Amino acid sequence: MENARKSCVILLSAFLLGCSPAVEADRSSDSTNQIKSEFASERKKLLSKLDSLNASIRETTDQTQLFALRSVRSDVQNRLHNYELAVDDANFVRSVSPRKARGLHGYFKVSLSNIKDAIDDFTFEIEKRKSNKQADGDLRTARAPLYLLTENYPGAIGDLDQLLAHGWPKLKNQYLNLKALSLYKQNNFDSAMTVLNEILANDPTDSLALNTRSQVNRDTKQLDAALQDANDAIAVNQVNKLYEFVVPGPDGFLRVRSSIYARLNKPDRALADLEVVRLIDRGKGADSTSLLELAKSFHDRGNDKVAKRLCLRFIDESNSQMKIAQSLLNRVSSAQ
Repeated sequence: MENARKSCVILLSAFLLGCSPAVEADRSSDSTNQIKSEFASERKKLLSKLDSLNASIRETTDQTQLFALRSVRSDVQNRLHNYELAVDDANFVRSVSPRKARGLHGYFKVSLSNIKDAIDDFTFEIEKRKSNKQADGDLRTARAPLYLLTENYPGAIGDLDQLLAHGWPKLKNQYLNLKALSLYKQNNFDSAMTVLNEILANDPTDSLALNTRSQVNRDTKQLDAALQDANDAIAVNQVNKLYEFVVPGPDGFLRVRSSIYARLNKPDRALADLEVVRLIDRGKGADSTSLLELAKSFHDRGNDKVAKRLCLRFIDESNSQMKIAQSLLNRVSSAQ
């Protein structure tokens, strides 16, 4: 279930401020050296296995053997985070056997920001394996946060209810956090609050739940309670003050990779990453903290002096960006 868990945790972290305490616990100083050692050892084994697979693939003339070898190599490339190479092998496997490992292909597509195709692959596999509780759980754990990311909130809640019914205690709070956020995004504040209170009754330091509850309280005009929850979420999440303002979340990593793909002249890959960043920003409510949105809030509360200052700053920054865009457009205007 490891791939599904990682996908769920990564997307949960992206939606809200920081990571859950469970994730941060994995980074504690007691386990850091062990994790580094295990990572180096595992990577060495995988690279050795990859060398062996590459040699066997070069030598074989048997198509059945080639199918098997490339299927294994696809998994090894994925575990080495060579996602594009993993997809190349997975595409070959799928071309020979279209029904083969479509769910695994979905995980590769998540890693490459192909969210819609990943959802389709997971959905196909869920229908095929609905009688297998473990496989169903793995696939729904991967699909639920993608539904949330793409604003299919009923779909996310449906998956999460199924997962909660499976009764896996280690992931319960993560499933509940996703459900609470899905309910909040549908403005179902009472139901969201019920779920959040359940999470926080079991773990008062769950920063994800605190952050979501602060938003529910804010939107229902319980501002003192909202501020307390926001302060608590920030305090819980300050695990390493040296890095707290510079370590990017998953959206930050995707921004960097998008810029690298652009420099490699791979527009499809760059734009796919950028689209997921935009979905994450929208999911986190990044638009609600823009200068313009803050100006609207201050105007609504009668503070037009601050609203004016923020509007002027927004216009100044927008004009600056427009000039850059126009200059670039002038240089590429001859392109078809």
